[in-house]
Amino acid sequence: MITFTQSGEFEAGKSAYWSGNGIPMYTRRLVPVVNLGANGVNLPFALDTGASGTDPSLRYYERFKTSDLSWKEDEDERFGAGGTIKRKIYT
Repeated sequence: MITFTQSGEFEAGKSAYWSGNGIPMYTRRLVPVVNLGANGVNLPFALDTGASGTDPSLRYYERFKTSDLSWKEDEDERFGAGGTIKRKIYT
């Protein structure tokens, strides 16, 4: 069991506090995964522990694109060692 505290720390093992509320976490190919509710559906979300932010995937968009979520089209530009990538995104 792992408990993440409000102070940004975590406790693990038998000494971790458990209030009965929480989200089960497991690993898939050594990547931490949690099942979260999104638009009334439970979906697995991988946790990138080194990321400063996250974006839902194309699979997420394809699943909910017909839902009334007020998608707004935008453009995103990413920079990296391989150059610049511009792509159409929906927020």
